[in-house]
Amino acid sequence: MLMYSTISKTAGNTDSNIAKMITPGFTGQLKGWWDNYLTLRNKDEILSTVKQEDDRIIENAVYTLVINIMEHFTGRVSDNNEIIRTLLQNSRCKTLTNFRWCKDAFLNRVMELPECNSSHWKAKFIDGLPYLPAERVRRTLRKDMIAIPYETYTYGELIKTCIQEGLSLCNEIRLNQQIKRQNLIERNQLGQFCSQFGMDISTNN
Repeated sequence: MLMYSTISKTAGNTDSNIAKMITPGFTGQLKGWWDNYLTLRNKDEILSTVKQEDDRIIENAVYTLVINIMEHFTGRVSDNNEIIRTLLQNSRCKTLTNFRWCKDAFLNRVMELPECNSSHWKAKFIDGLPYLPAERVRRTLRKDMIAIPYETYTYGELIKTCIQEGLSLCNEIRLNQQIKRQNLIERNQLGQFCSQFGMDISTNN
């Protein structure tokens, strides 16, 4: 839900409109809760919620919607920071295709925490990546040390390393594909030569 919100915001949608696009997709218990349990006034309060930030009034409908869902289905919410920590702890970027969206969603939430600069959340950001890219990033960050000094890295530096390692992995895969194609061509050409002298070389491997 939060990732969808981040993607929709990059497309120019307001927070309130995003919440209105999310609710029609509810199914099962969520649909019953939204359609039958909440009153029209409850819904309007959620969809019209705003917050003040740096002397600006900002729509906060999606976050309020998430809080209300958690409050109604898992118990009363006493600390919004705990919700953010739970969301971040469970966040994962399953493929690098979604890296930009995952990165934006993670940063949007972690910066709301008082301990946003802690090594724990920086490590969690890397841990949420797919296994192979995450291992490559850790190796680069670790350098010659036993442990990664996350406290010395900014989020910007972590993101830069992720992008560099991702591009490096893409180049390696592309190079390997080119080598395989070249080997196949050379093997075919050699096989044609050898066959003239009664020697057969398989081109299947």
